[in-house]
Amino acid sequence: MLSQVIINALPCLPQQKGDWSVYLLLCKNEAFYCGISNRVKIRWQAHLAGKGARYTRMHPPKQMRLVCQNLSKTVAARCEYQLKQLNAAEKANLWALLDDFKPDQVIDSQSLLA
Repeated sequence: MLSQVIINALPCLPQQKGDWSVYLLLCKNEAFYCGISNRVKIRWQAHLAGKGARYTRMHPPKQMRLVCQNLSKTVAARCEYQLKQLNAAEKANLWALLDDFKPDQVIDSQSLLA
């Protein structure tokens, strides 16, 4: 079960369909990085190649997990901001509930709230 803090960070559902996703990376320094993308597979490859965000160039990612998919850019950005406000323990709790990223993976955000 998710804590109320994490539930509040996730977008209200249902959403209008979009092509943006919110993701979490677990970096080699054991810290979490949160981002959004409308091309998740390409973004993951960029992070791995050291061509992603400055933070992930300094602290390369080990794993990626999708938090939400099919969001508008505005909703994804809002969710990303809220997730970045979570402390490390809350991010770790959310991480533990998510599946490892697979390029063709589809996540139903509604199932996280059950």
